[in-house]
Amino acid sequence: MSLWHSSSLCLHVLAHKHKDRKTWRGRKAGVKIQMAHGTFDLLVTYSTLLLPLVNWQLDQGLFRFMLDYRGNKEEQGKLFSTLLLSSTIQSIIYIILFVCVEPFLKIQNAYFLLLYVVLHVYTALFLQFVRGLGYSVKYTIASFISASATTVLNVIALAILKMGLQGLFLSTLMECCCINTLRKLNI
Repeated sequence: MSLWHSSSLCLHVLAHKHKDRKTWRGRKAGVKIQMAHGTFDLLVTYSTLLLPLVNWQLDQGLFRFMLDYRGNKEEQGKLFSTLLLSSTIQSIIYIILFVCVEPFLKIQNAYFLLLYVVLHVYTALFLQFVRGLGYSVKYTIASFISASATTVLNVIALAILKMGLQGLFLSTLMECCCINTLRKLNI
């Protein structure tokens, strides 16, 4: 389940759950939830467009070369550390460019875009590294945990904590951090 589908599901359930309450009645509530959903979708779409420009899809190259070096721990370590350093440099350049360009952009919640892209650079790198090592089960479990965590955190942020758009942003960033933490814990 993609991030877009889980957020759409959460907003759809939330809108129908509260359909009869005063706060969710009428056109204003529908417009408000659609605007929040539209802003979130727009920023996720921007990040999808920016991600290949920021990380040059090095994660895909990592997977490809990990297959060549399967069984050679030394070469795998060199490859991973080189791409991790490269991704860090690219992320720093992206952050600097973003901070310089952001004042000219008229994008609401633009810093979500900054954090989301940077976190996804590392998430993709870690997931492809695990996949390249031949741990397909771990890769699948991590991907499942990612989709499940996104859905659960979105429901908690929207339905329980009633945080709205900021809750979507926060839960999405927490999910990215969760996957990166799982990699560091060697899960």
